[in-house]
Amino acid sequence: MKFIITAGGQGTKLWPVSRDNYPKQFNNIIGDKTLFQMNLEALLKRHSPEDIYVSVSEKYVDYVRKQAPQISKENYIIEPHIKKATGPSTCYSMLHMAIKHPNEVIMYYVQPVVLRTPVDKYLDMIESIESIVKENGKLVTGGKYPLYPEVGSDYQKLGNKITTSTGLEVYDAIEFVPRPATLSEATQMLSTMKLALHCNHSTWTPTEFFKNLELYKKDWFDVSMELKELILNNASLDKILEVYSKFSTGNIELFTKSLYTAGRVQVVILPFEWHHVTTWNDIYEYQKDIENPLYQGVSVFVDCENNLIINKTNSVVAGIGLKNMIIVQTEDATLVCHREDSGRVGELLKSMELQGLVQYL
Repeated sequence: MKFIITAGGQGTKLWPVSRDNYPKQFNNIIGDKTLFQMNLEALLKRHSPEDIYVSVSEKYVDYVRKQAPQISKENYIIEPHIKKATGPSTCYSMLHMAIKHPNEVIMYYVQPVVLRTPVDKYLDMIESIESIVKENGKLVTGGKYPLYPEVGSDYQKLGNKITTSTGLEVYDAIEFVPRPATLSEATQMLSTMKLALHCNHSTWTPTEFFKNLELYKKDWFDVSMELKELILNNASLDKILEVYSKFSTGNIELFTKSLYTAGRVQVVILPFEWHHVTTWNDIYEYQKDIENPLYQGVSVFVDCENNLIINKTNSVVAGIGLKNMIIVQTEDATLVCHREDSGRVGELLKSMELQGLVQYL
């Protein structure tokens, strides 16, 4: 089995700590190690460095080199520096696997911005997922019953429970449900549907991936096949960029949502604690669960509760009567918002870009 750690994202919802040139996966936002290092070290407990690939943008390669010296440069999948979102990026990564390991089971969406405990149960699950993929040929991904309504993740509507020899709780997935805009909307969804969080442990073989891509997202398939020929013939980077630019922009769900409708997806309910580090509210919930401090840095508060305060400066952050707030201060920027709105930080950054404040992104 092989793994692709997808480490090319920008993590905009964790601004101002996560930045365009220093994204959240390479930051030690939680603990002494970075999120990328924590996930890599988990896999290395049972798997060889030769079986682990890292999909990363050129501008982040130095972070991978410094934080993961175990991984050979031959296992770097350098994404073209054109922002096309997760769909084309995933196609490009799986192309490399299709060339090297066409019928190998690949966990191709190992997100480095997820915390999994205990690690041993995660590793046991990986072995079981491999056997499920080999048995039925469907896309297998992870799901988790929500502990609280959240806006940082997509959801999956569950269908029939499936019996397997693994002992895992497995369901057919019948619908992909995009992430809600507000906590209120999330609460309403959870009250009306049997949902699992979409936990992005996507596992399949490259052969099945591209066979289904041809059926359900033909335009991405056609560009992928052009790129495959270029990669096989050691084409220049300029030529690869030229063809890669033909991809229509979009997240991988533009493809996988059709797989749900077609009955081609099964969901394994994760047998371990899973925390998706997408928004500041996610960090609040995680810190609260493990009884870590919710106030970090120099701060003074009176009559305040249920807040997350992160101060990365030597100045003081002070407040009175604050409830359910996020305050994050760095040397050049300060974020203040309600916890319920923490999933909207991306909107804030778009507004800053329009105002020409790109130096703060």
